[in-house]
Amino acid sequence: TAIRALSLEDLDRGYPALIRGVVTTSDGGLVVHDATEGIWVYWDKPQDYSPGDEVEVQGSIGPGKFAPVVNAIAVRKLVLLLCPSRYQ
Repeated sequence: TAIRALSLEDLDRGYPALIRGVVTTSDGGLVVHDATEGIWVYWDKPQDYSPGDEVEVQGSIGPGKFAPVVNAIAVRKLVLLLCPSRYQ
């Protein structure tokens, strides 16, 4: 993601972030993967999500302990809507 390309100075600025992806880990926080890579998301209710859930995360970026992170202020589960059979 573009977040990983930021310098430490930019990460410390806490720029806003909006990411979408699939939860791969929900133990102590969330790891959310987009089409290219995953990122750790600090969130106080990881138990509300399971691996495989598609989510949208709103928050701010930070340097993290080992790699950039997102400090979430909102996490929303995205829902797949299926078309009725008459449209197929």
